[in-house]
Amino acid sequence: MGIDPGLRRVGYAVLQAGAGRISVACAGVIETSGELPSGARLEDISSGVTQLLEEYLPDSLVMERILFSRNVTSALRVAEAVGVIKLAARRFGLEAVEIGANQVKLALSGDGNAPKDQMQKIVGMLLDLPSIPKPADVADAIAIAYSFISRGWVPR
Repeated sequence: MGIDPGLRRVGYAVLQAGAGRISVACAGVIETSGELPSGARLEDISSGVTQLLEEYLPDSLVMERILFSRNVTSALRVAEAVGVIKLAARRFGLEAVEIGANQVKLALSGDGNAPKDQMQKIVGMLLDLPSIPKPADVADAIAIAYSFISRGWVPR
């Protein structure tokens, strides 16, 4: 299961690997309302991730490592979302693995600085999807999970 964490939107993708092929079991976003207090938004994220874990029982959960940017407040809010996602994963016996966006881009495109639209196209092509996954949060979650599976990265 791949996760692109955020407080407003959490992109997710559950991929299946077998018979030399990787396919998408499900992908989407968990959206929270900016009208709600942060605790309620975190609860919505935790609940959404928990429902996915219950339904799909993934072997691994991998998410994009957040980078501290100029907007520290925003980064801290995303870090809170990361925390509830890690807790949900732990409740299912999974240790959430974090990988950097540059690692994912390098693994899939050969360029650690590939632009977002190029990554969306690559994800669609690699998984033979009928259309480019949107929004970008979904494409990112698919890319994160795909790179984890295809590179054989092991949880630490």
